[in-house]
Formats: sequence, C-alpha cells, structure tokens
Amino acid sequence: FKGVGASVELAGEVIKMEASSEERCKAVLDVVQTWLVKRGVSLKHLDVPEAGPRLSGKEYRLDCPLKEGLTSENAKKITKLIRDEFPKVQPRVQGDAIRVASKSRDELQRVIVRLRELDEDVPLQFENYR
Repeated sequence: FKGVGASVELAGEVIKMEASSEERCKAVLDVVQTWLVKRGVSLKHLDVPEAGPRLSGKEYRLDCPLKEGLTSENAKKITKLIRDEFPKVQPRVQGDAIRVASKSRDELQRVIVRLRELDEDVPLQFENYR
C-alpha cells in the first residue's frame, strides 16, 4: 500500500485497517482476506462488522476482531447434534473446545464429516485424531 494512504496493523486480537476512503478500506479488507485464504485460515475467524468502515477524523477505520474457540451456546448446540445423531460417541465441552471420544475410528470420521456439512458461522478445526 505504498503511496495510497492505507495501512494494516495487528493489535492483539484485532486487525486494524485504515485508509483515506471507504472504498480503499474495503480493498484493504479484501487483501487481508486473500492473505488469510492463502495461509489456509478460514474467513469465519474474522469478525467483520456489518456497518463497514467508520469515519474517524480524515481516515476511515475498520477493526476486525479475530474469533477463537466456541461460545457456550454454540458448543451446546454442536454437542446436542452429536449426541442425537451418534449414540456411540461421547462429546464433552472443555473450555472453548469440544472433545469427542469413541472406541471406533469410523464413528469419529462420521462425526467429522457431519460437522463439516454444517453451515455454521463457527470455524471448526479437528485435532488430536487417533
């Protein structure tokens, strides 16, 4: 963004974008989203405000906080779905994650496939699969 008057900054858990016009600020957001996709990060991790860039003095600013983990209501909803559809699997909420245990790998794979089919606004990652 040389000579354009736009900047991107990571401040803690928030990506702060500034530009001289609203269109440039949206273009900066598009570039940030492209960077995330290239690195294999889901765009569901980025919480983009509905209102769009806001005017702050002469600059337009857009603050996009990063989402990490599950909220308690999303965790309850997902564990209920798992319990209803897969009786041989034991889901447990641990902090901001869900741990699913089963004796059968096939059952765990079916749970993963079903959760990927969901069109939730929650970024899902699957770790520690054994």
